[in-house]
Amino acid sequence: MLPLYLTIEGIYSYQQRQHIDFSHLTNAGLFGIFGSVGSGKSSILEAITFALYGETERLNKADKRGYNMMNLKSNRIYIEFEFLNFENRQLRVVREFKRNSKKFEDVRTPTVQFYEKKDTQWIPLEQANPQELIGLSYHNFKRTIIIPQGQFKEFLELGAKDRNEMMKEIFNLRKFDLSDNISKLKKENSEKLSFKEGELKGYEEIHEEAIQIQKDKLKEETDKQKSLEVILDQLKTHYEHLKSLKSDFELLERKRKEFSLLHSQKYSFDELEEKVNRYEKIEKLFKNLLDNRTRLTKELQFYTNKRVTEVEALNQVQNKLTHISDNIDALQESYEKLPDIKQMEEDLQQLLVIFPLQERLTKEKSRTIEGTKKIAEEEKNLKDKKDYNNTIESEIESLKKQRIDSQLLLEVGNWYEKNYSISENQNKQQQKIKDTTAQLQEIVKELSYFAIFKDGFVPDYKEKITIEKETIEKEKDTLQQKLNQLELQRQLSHYTKELHEGSPCPLCGSTEHPSITHFEDVSTELTTTQKAIKALDTKQEQLQQSLFQIEKTVDKKQFFENQLQSEKETAQQIEKERLAHHEKFIWSEFPKEDRTVFDEKRQFATTLAQQIEAKESLRKKITKEIEELQIKIEKYKKGLENIYKEIATLEGNIASRKESLKKYSFSDYENKDFALIEKEYQFIAKTNKYIEQTYTDLTQERNRLVPLQSQYETQLKNTCELLEKWETEYQTIEKTLTNALIQEKITLEEVTKILGAPLSIEENRVKIQDFRIRYKVLCEQIKELEAKFANVSFDPKAFAEIETQYILKEQEVKANHENCIRISSELERISQALIAKKELMKSVAYLRKRNENIKLLENLFKGKGFVEYISSIYLQQLCQHANERFQRMTRGQLCLQVGENNEFEIIDYLNEGKSRSVKTLSGGQAFQVSLSLALALAESVQSEASADKNFFFIDEGFGTQDTESVNIVFETMANLLKDNRIVGIISHVEELKERIPISLTITNDPEKGSIISC
Repeated sequence: MLPLYLTIEGIYSYQQRQHIDFSHLTNAGLFGIFGSVGSGKSSILEAITFALYGETERLNKADKRGYNMMNLKSNRIYIEFEFLNFENRQLRVVREFKRNSKKFEDVRTPTVQFYEKKDTQWIPLEQANPQELIGLSYHNFKRTIIIPQGQFKEFLELGAKDRNEMMKEIFNLRKFDLSDNISKLKKENSEKLSFKEGELKGYEEIHEEAIQIQKDKLKEETDKQKSLEVILDQLKTHYEHLKSLKSDFELLERKRKEFSLLHSQKYSFDELEEKVNRYEKIEKLFKNLLDNRTRLTKELQFYTNKRVTEVEALNQVQNKLTHISDNIDALQESYEKLPDIKQMEEDLQQLLVIFPLQERLTKEKSRTIEGTKKIAEEEKNLKDKKDYNNTIESEIESLKKQRIDSQLLLEVGNWYEKNYSISENQNKQQQKIKDTTAQLQEIVKELSYFAIFKDGFVPDYKEKITIEKETIEKEKDTLQQKLNQLELQRQLSHYTKELHEGSPCPLCGSTEHPSITHFEDVSTELTTTQKAIKALDTKQEQLQQSLFQIEKTVDKKQFFENQLQSEKETAQQIEKERLAHHEKFIWSEFPKEDRTVFDEKRQFATTLAQQIEAKESLRKKITKEIEELQIKIEKYKKGLENIYKEIATLEGNIASRKESLKKYSFSDYENKDFALIEKEYQFIAKTNKYIEQTYTDLTQERNRLVPLQSQYETQLKNTCELLEKWETEYQTIEKTLTNALIQEKITLEEVTKILGAPLSIEENRVKIQDFRIRYKVLCEQIKELEAKFANVSFDPKAFAEIETQYILKEQEVKANHENCIRISSELERISQALIAKKELMKSVAYLRKRNENIKLLENLFKGKGFVEYISSIYLQQLCQHANERFQRMTRGQLCLQVGENNEFEIIDYLNEGKSRSVKTLSGGQAFQVSLSLALALAESVQSEASADKNFFFIDEGFGTQDTESVNIVFETMANLLKDNRIVGIISHVEELKERIPISLTITNDPEKGSIISC
């Protein structure tokens, strides 16, 4: 991953929006972020991890993370982070919190959105998974890319199990975990094998002999089927002829029965025809007359009732008009006097307004007197404060003239501080030289204990010891030859003692021994030689041990000599720095070696500044009080001016209202009680309102009723005319109906009865016509069938016997045919089953062989052993890469290795190369090995991403290193730049700024929060 751009706002100490252009920093290869403790340096890394994963190192969800992360002066957290991922895709993530405006402690759920830049547009990514986009989980991201405070040693101190899990995820080692795949294959293969074996059991009765048996059966049944079909054809011809005669005979019988039924219905259809004809005639003559008669009866009844209603309504309107006219005449005189009485009402209303206005005028005049007095008091107070303020300003000016140049004090103070730091470093370096010299002398003393160095150090000690070893080896060879010779003599002496005449010689087998040689006893000499050889072996082993100890001590001597030389060079460098620093001292008013004068002046300047600050604070306070008094006085004056305006307005209003009085004079009511005037006003107002309202209502009601009277008179006239018209028409209808009844010789009751039972004329006529046609057609059909059977006879018994024979034979043929099909199907089934059985046997054999192979694989990849083996290889490689830097940082004194249980161990070459726990390392050494491991891990992880540049961020550790260790660490950082790797450093140690080509500075302003600057 390579960061490009970061925007943060409202998170921790970042109150205002801040921006970081990482492209400017990463181009330098090595960059830093510096600031004092608590300035907000680590918050930058936390903002990045939170934007990507929604997780932070300091807080979790249970800690009210949203509220505690948000700056208390902010209402939202906004993080926008652009970066290149391991696939070189340019991505952006935006994560935002907002505070609930109604509840300060409530911070809403954050919103998050990932984008990808395609061409020039940012395209939102739906359901983005940060682990897939970055290629690392949150925890491994902290261990390999951005390492927060307190987590730098985590990978070093992880247990074997947790480290293996981490290695599996980072390097995708789970692809080597084939146990699940093999178990799945085994299960699938076993299921297939069981299924195939089960299928094969169902084919136990399938064989070649069964197929031949079915073929013989099929031939026999086929021959039988042919003979049965010949007999069936003969029966069928005779049966079809009789069947045809039987159909015609049965049809004739059915037609006769049907004719008998129709003949019985003929009388009822004749009656129906007569009834339909009579109903049709009556309907044509009387239906319209009766309908019109009924309609006119209803109309007459309606208009008669309507006339009665309209007469009643007209009478009511006329009575109301008479009553209203009488009331209007009674109010007429009072209504005409109403304008004068209303003017009296208005005058009384004006009087009621004037009295409160006069009271208010009196109150406002008293307020002007009090206001004028208050303004005078405040103006006097203002003058006193201005005089006091002028006095303080004079005192401040006097103090300022005594001030010493602050820039001068700062520069001189910095010189003294740096001079003290150089002196301290010089003392420390001299102590280091002294300690190293003492250690070197101790080593020389150790060497003097060896005989070869008794007279001083011998550079070619290895050659001399080698010559001595070779001399001892030659002596050993001589003694060994002598020992072999003596051993031979001893053995021969033993043989000669055992030789007796007649017994075979153990060497040559001869039984004759003419001249037996006698040997002297060499046992003592043999023992002496063996002891000499053993003494030489001991001497040789001691010499080898001495050589090992000498080499080890000489190596230590060489190491401390180099270290002493390095310490002396450092001391010379510090001395040069001290001399150069002393040349920069240019202030004659201060002694170079004694800073007492400077401290006194600085203390005086500090005290003076405090006095000035106190006076300034007092001056500001008084100035503020003066401003407040001025605003207060101005406010009082403005209020007094408004009161005078109000008095003028009240006086004008009162005068205007007095002039508007017409019926009454103000003097007549000036001394009257306000309540009596108000009571008189209410009585007159109420009376006027009653007269005006009543007169208006009566007039409006009369105006409404007059046209209504005319309307009712017109409606009554029209109703009477229509009623007369309907009576004339009704009499005409009655006359026509009576004449028709007389002419047809029928009564009105009979007509009503006939029409009261309505008939469907068309439907009944169609029904009658259909009956006539069916009757005629049936007669003709019977005649034709009787003519057909004139010369032919049909015997139902004979037909039944032939039919039975035909059906039985047909069933026999069908059953035999089905049997043939069944045998043929069985033959086909057995043939197909035999083919399937052969295929199944092949499948079972293949699956059994495959099962054996899977069992072999299962044993190979059982459990997690194979993955852990691969993980240990990766860990060994990682350890080798880390040692390339770690050994350089520790000057070859320490080395990292992986123990038997995949735990990290330290090889200490200063202690005979023995191993010890990583937990025994000092803080600085732990930082060095953690840095080496972290760099190796980051390189390994990011190399798989094939990115152009690899990025790594460190947020701690440099405070634990001495000057030389820091030099080595920075040399390591510089080498990383050659490999196109980028490293970011976060630290509060300001001295590191000079070593880093480009950096950011974080300052925490009390008002604005953390500010990022280049």
